[in-house]
Amino acid sequence: MPWFFFKAGMFWKMDSIKNVVVKGYCRLLKPFIIFSIIGHLCFCIRLFVERDYNWVHYVLSPFKALLRYGCVAGNEPLWFLLSLFVIRVLYTLCANYKIHFVIVLFVTALVGFLCNLYAPITEPRYLGNVSTGLFFFTMGNWLSNRTLEVDGKIQFIIAITLILYIVYPSAVDLFYNKVLYGNYFIWMIHSVLCIITINYLFRRYPMIDVVGLKYVGRDSMIYFVIHRLIIYSVQSFFIYLGYGEINIPEFWTALILSIIILPVAAKYIKV
Repeated sequence: MPWFFFKAGMFWKMDSIKNVVVKGYCRLLKPFIIFSIIGHLCFCIRLFVERDYNWVHYVLSPFKALLRYGCVAGNEPLWFLLSLFVIRVLYTLCANYKIHFVIVLFVTALVGFLCNLYAPITEPRYLGNVSTGLFFFTMGNWLSNRTLEVDGKIQFIIAITLILYIVYPSAVDLFYNKVLYGNYFIWMIHSVLCIITINYLFRRYPMIDVVGLKYVGRDSMIYFVIHRLIIYSVQSFFIYLGYGEINIPEFWTALILSIIILPVAAKYIKV
């Protein structure tokens, strides 16, 4: 997730707030709304399969979920689109008011850390992930013209990246903005170093992309908005069949359908 925010920052260009909002609606909010509605329909089917007939869960649950989490239950990954829209607007405001990027980095890192540190601030969840996402977005924009000139430093960067990973491995669930293990700030530093390293390696040695990551990256939006719908539908089907926890048949069914459906969707659906 840090890479997605970082990459968005790399491609950010100075613009008016009005244009950023209009473009953000077309590129981010529109697919967010459409696929949230589809996700909620999948959620309603799940409720019906589980014999939950409480009308409140069908009608009011999506609005409650949006306020608390920034997404609906049937398509949770869409939180990223809403958060990215807010981040683009906030960063444009900072740029228009000429707020120094160091101040933005410091404030966003601090707010993200405090949201992680104090459990009551886990909701609304977008407070934490927008703050942390804005940190990576800002870093991506600042480094956008500098990551190409790392030949003399890349060995040092790779060494520090590996040392941090071995000595103090750290991970954060960015949706919850919660430390899974390690240290929050070390995770931030390590994520940036990893992004610089991977960008450099893929640019310098394109032959290492043996699994078609560039292809997936090109169609990442359609993969992103649809993949959870496939998984969620498969889960509902296996619940209908009487299965309980996640099981092997469910896993393979979701995997195979994803491999088949996602490339077809990327070819015929434009978002």
